[in-house]
Formats: sequence, C-alpha cells, structure tokens
Amino acid sequence: MTEHPVIDADGHILEGPGFFVEYLPADLAATAFELLPGSEFDDGIERMRLAGHTVTMDIAIGDGCTPDGLLAGNATGRGFEDIHAGAFEAPARLDLMDDMGIDVSVLYPSLLLMAQMFDDSTRATIVDAYQRWMADFCAADPVRLRWVTPVPRVSVDEAVTHVENAADRGAVGAFFSAAPAPGSGRLVGDPAEDPILDALVAHDLPLALHVTDGWNSTFDMRRLLPNRLMWDIAAGPIDMMHGLTYVLTSGMLDRYPTLRVAILEGNVGWIPYWAHKIHESYEHLGSLYDEPPRTALETLRERCWVSGETDEPGLAGVAALLGADRCLWATDFPHFEASWKPVDELTSRDDLTNDQKSAMLCDSSVTFYGLDRASLPTH
Repeated sequence: MTEHPVIDADGHILEGPGFFVEYLPADLAATAFELLPGSEFDDGIERMRLAGHTVTMDIAIGDGCTPDGLLAGNATGRGFEDIHAGAFEAPARLDLMDDMGIDVSVLYPSLLLMAQMFDDSTRATIVDAYQRWMADFCAADPVRLRWVTPVPRVSVDEAVTHVENAADRGAVGAFFSAAPAPGSGRLVGDPAEDPILDALVAHDLPLALHVTDGWNSTFDMRRLLPNRLMWDIAAGPIDMMHGLTYVLTSGMLDRYPTLRVAILEGNVGWIPYWAHKIHESYEHLGSLYDEPPRTALETLRERCWVSGETDEPGLAGVAALLGADRCLWATDFPHFEASWKPVDELTSRDDLTNDQKSAMLCDSSVTFYGLDRASLPTH
C-alpha cells in the first residue's frame, strides 16, 4: 500500500474522576461523577451517578472500557485503575497510537455521549469543562490528537455557544445525539435548530451523528431493549436509522449545501437498504411529499460519510456502493468493541482493494474533518 497517514476517525477518551475534579467548579465536581458500589444496594449491582443521573452498571466500567474486555473469560471486574492509561492521558495515548500504527486520532467522549440528558443546571458547565480538557489534552501533540465536541440540542442558544467555543478551542467537528431534544422534542434537522448549523458552517466544522447510550430516555431504548445484549444488537443501528432519516428528509442538506455530515458507529450493512427504502417511500407517498431531485443514495454519495465495524461483512459492499472515500475508519478505542490491532483488521481483508483501504484509512477522514493532509505524519 502507498504510504499515507492512518487516521482514526472515531476514537474515544474516557472522562475519568480527574476530569471532573480538575475542570469543574468544586461544588459541581463533588456530585458530577460517582461510582456507587453494589454493597450500597440490596441487589448488589454497581451504579454510576453522572450529572444527576443514576445509571445501573450491568458491566464493570473497566471491562466496558477495555478492548475485548467483555469476551467470554475476559471480564474480570476491572475498575478505573485497570483501564489503559491511553484512555485518560495524552502521552500514553500517543504511545498506544504508535503501537497500533495510527498517525492521527480524532477523539470523541465516552460519558459525555449522554450530555444531552444532563440537567439544565449542569449541562453547559460540564460541556464547557470537557472542551477545555480536550483542548489541553490535544495540546500534547495538536497534529496527531484532534477532538470533536458534544453539542446538546436542548437549548439552541446554548448549543450555538458550544459550537463557537469549540471552534475557538481548536475542535475539528461537532456531534449531535440523534435522539429528539429533551423537552421540546425537536428532531435533528428541525429548522428551529438552524442557528446551530449556521455556526457549524461559519466555522467549517463537520457534523457527526454519533450513537449515544441506551440510557438516552428520549428514544426510550431501555424499555425496548432492556439488557446489554439487546442494546448491543439493535440500539446503534436503530439510533442511526432515525438519524439518517432525519438528515435525508428534513431538508437540512438543501438548506446547508456545504455542511458535511457523518453517521457514526451504527454499523453500515443496513445503509443500502435504508437508502432504497427512503426512495421507495417517497415514490409510494408521491401525492403527499415531493421527491427530492436527488435520491437518498445520490445524496449519501455526495454529502455524507458513514462508519461501521472494521470486520463488518457488509463493509466492502457499502464501500463499492458509496465509495470507499465515504467510509470512515475508526477504532472505537478504548471501548469493549475495539481491538488492540485495528489497522491489521482492515488491511488483512481480501474483499477490499489497496486503494479502498487507503481511502478508508486516510482520504475519508481528511475530507470529512477538513484536515491538511500535507501536514500529517505518514506510516
């Protein structure tokens, strides 16, 4: 394969206790994050209290934040102290990237994937603290370490402020939850949220819709998918099916012809069917809805990026259908679905050409995040 930068388009950072203590006001730091041992409850199950929300932990947090940590025989009840330091510390992350063969990592949060569910009294302060932490974290190597900000959509004005601050602090993108905004119920693409998109476009920041967690009550996933197995099977794709439907039917891409949009971590095998289904529904309901000038598939090819699992069987078909340069490659480190050898998983596939692999490992991220390829290190 030709030498090129290897870019992790969707890695993660884990907001450990130090983040909450060092970057939040003292009065909030004391209550924003707590691990509650099972011995405190009649059922013996560990819980986490995050920004006012008590979350039942059906897995040990260290097992959930260790690649392959939930494989049979691998779950050992790990705590924070057992998680690879690359989840918290920049020098360790850079060393790990060297071991994995990764030149650039674009980092998303873990706990703040749920930021949209935080209380009005704490949400803005915690997101602001996260941005300051990530700016400091990535300052260790601002070429190799990049970050994306969460943008809760509960308050449009607050969301605009988060975008503006993130741009000033060096973020390379922003992400939304695909879930309806709590309180208002606004969906992604609602024209009432156009000021947020105005800010993204003004700063040339791309928008990702990223899978959140089953505790996001506005999709009521925990009622429909009450255990971790069901959630892992269905929640990500369902989350992103909603999101892609909003993106492709709300008119937001027509209103913002330069906005770049990605659908992250919801797998990709369903995307060809979903594009066909959207086109088919417009045809069948033609007396009610005007079909857009471009089909859903054409719009996906021209305006959107997707990411799934590196070993997903349908990846090659989606790369052929959309173009490999529309398929973002991502590690998901340090989450349990991740691998310690992620680059090898992609490069060893025999159903992708070398050009397709290069496009996934490099070109797709360069274009989506607007990176200066010439300034990036190469492997």
